[in-house]
Amino acid sequence: MYQLMPFAMPVDPVPLLFFWGYLLAGGISGGFAIYVLRYRWSEPTARAFGVVSFLLAVWSLAYVGRMLSPTLASKLLWTQLAWVGVAFTPVAVLVFVLHFTGRGRLITRRRLATLCVVPLLTQILLLTNDYHWLFYEDVWLYTGDSTPFIASRGGTWFYGVHIPYSWTLFLIATVLLVQFAFVTTHIYRTQVIALVFGATVPWFVNGTFLAGVRLHPELDPTPVGIAVGMGAIAIAVYRVDFLGLIPIAREEVLDEMDDCVFVIDGAARVIDSNASGQELIEVHGEDSWTAGATVEEIFPAAMRESIADPAAEADGVECELSCGGQSVWYLIRRREFGGLRYAGTIVTLTDISEQKRQQLAVERKNEQLDAVAKVLSHDLRNPLSVASGRIELARAEVENKHLEDAEVALARMEELLDDVLVMARGSQPSDSREAISIEQVGAAAWENVETGEATLQQSGEGIIRADESRLKQLLENLFGNAVEHGGDVAVTVGVLPDQDGFFVEDTGPGIPVGRREVVFEPRYSTREEGTGFGLAIVRSIAEEHGWSVGATTGEHGGARFVVTGVDLQAVQTVPRRTGD
Repeated sequence: MYQLMPFAMPVDPVPLLFFWGYLLAGGISGGFAIYVLRYRWSEPTARAFGVVSFLLAVWSLAYVGRMLSPTLASKLLWTQLAWVGVAFTPVAVLVFVLHFTGRGRLITRRRLATLCVVPLLTQILLLTNDYHWLFYEDVWLYTGDSTPFIASRGGTWFYGVHIPYSWTLFLIATVLLVQFAFVTTHIYRTQVIALVFGATVPWFVNGTFLAGVRLHPELDPTPVGIAVGMGAIAIAVYRVDFLGLIPIAREEVLDEMDDCVFVIDGAARVIDSNASGQELIEVHGEDSWTAGATVEEIFPAAMRESIADPAAEADGVECELSCGGQSVWYLIRRREFGGLRYAGTIVTLTDISEQKRQQLAVERKNEQLDAVAKVLSHDLRNPLSVASGRIELARAEVENKHLEDAEVALARMEELLDDVLVMARGSQPSDSREAISIEQVGAAAWENVETGEATLQQSGEGIIRADESRLKQLLENLFGNAVEHGGDVAVTVGVLPDQDGFFVEDTGPGIPVGRREVVFEPRYSTREEGTGFGLAIVRSIAEEHGWSVGATTGEHGGARFVVTGVDLQAVQTVPRRTGD
């Protein structure tokens, strides 16, 4: 009778219960697999969970097909398909748990292939069972009910290899989850408890079936246990979105971070935080730390405003808080997570108090320098101009050597004022940078310096991004220094071989080794008539651009100044010489 029917629908209560249990398990598992494939496939942990779901769906739905099939031959075909899920599910579960608990780095291609050896051999032995009977010792059609069911007796491979191997992998995965449940906190603990329960129920049911405690002699209740377990996992997925918020190495990463990290769900509840974040709330918060409290309940107003600022998703927002009468500053950044289905926001606070204090100190120093520059530029230069004018009038009336000395002294003061103003006003980085030819700016700088019989040679050209006015001033000071100390020297401007910068060297007397660092200090000069600011200005301009400058010996024994850290594109040119 059964051979004439396209399928054999179970009608007895217990088989019918199993049938709907298999169908429910397959539907839930398949739904999870489709969800992961569509929305989370790029995430390793979610991808591993999707594979587990797919294998469980194959296992359960193949059991449905086996129940509906009327003949032994057709039931064996469905059994072969079901064992794809049965054999590979333990491996997939272990891989998923390793990813979930932050041990994904342990999964290499070679190790994964090794883990799959036993499941592959299981498939081969099942397919060829009629030739060796290692997997099943016997298979027959059970007709004890109104609907026929397949019956079997396991062989050497089934009990000696498959069962121990599968249960070993399952136990390792369960131990890892239980261990993780003890060390994790808040929302993650809920996830892990749901996962441990969801993973344990099917294997507990499978264990009782293998031990002989059965509701039906030949129907395996494991897929029904899968339906219950997947329902528990559904709580983790849809209530706390465990696929969107996976605690990868949480203890090693979050809790050891100095930055404060908060996890805020879609209902504006602070559902988790690392240790640093909890300490911050205890000090600055509106209320003490409580997982699940709302943003309004625990975050101070200034922090709430910064978190809500759209700029927090880009470059971050600075937030100033008061602690013990002193200000502390945090850089607040936020990032939404959850993929296509919004799950929540991760907020990170980085303590930038030290950098902020340094920045404010620099700003105060710059304000003071600006005030000094204004005094030098107006309040002192005007009296000097009056004094110079008076000396000129006096010299028109009488000839007196003292007047000439006074005029030299005033000229000296003018020179000092100019250098001091350059130092004061050149203390801040310049924003007006452009691509400049080092050859062209060098030639222009040479024309602005009284060089006498000295010559300029340029052995190479480079394109450099800099403030043209400030770079020209740097070169002018180096040229002036060479002429002042060496007289009619040959000065060379060239590009460094590694294109990391440029150099200026001369054929003068050079700089002794012990003085090569102090020459850049303000007011240091080996000549009585020197201001001592020339090379200090060179270093100041270099530092404005993020460069470094140092002194060494040139090819001909003179001084060689090397500027490095420069983004320079070298272009070879024919060496040329420039006269006075």
